[in-house]
Amino acid sequence: MAKTTCDWTVERLPWWANGTLDEAEAESVRAHLADCADCRAELAATHAALAVYGAHPSIGALVGLVEGDAAGEASRETVEAHLAHCAACREEVALLRESRAAIEAEP
Repeated sequence: MAKTTCDWTVERLPWWANGTLDEAEAESVRAHLADCADCRAELAATHAALAVYGAHPSIGALVGLVEGDAAGEASRETVEAHLAHCAACREEVALLRESRAAIEAEP
């Protein structure tokens, strides 16, 4: 097996972390991680990012964002970071904003 570089490994970490690399690439990443502390640190950051971007905020957190509730169940920054990568949650927020506008427009 050819020695892999840090750049090559870091590019594949999201797929390695979620188990979607083919076996040959997975083995190369595994071997590189065993010998490289920098890439293990990148793997930890990758896991943290996947946790933030992969987990959908609750409807309460989305309502809190729309209502401007800083004391909501998730931090505004966390929800906004998720929305930057999740079209489904952006659509949900758009619907919540439309609903809020319709309620405010009622006499």
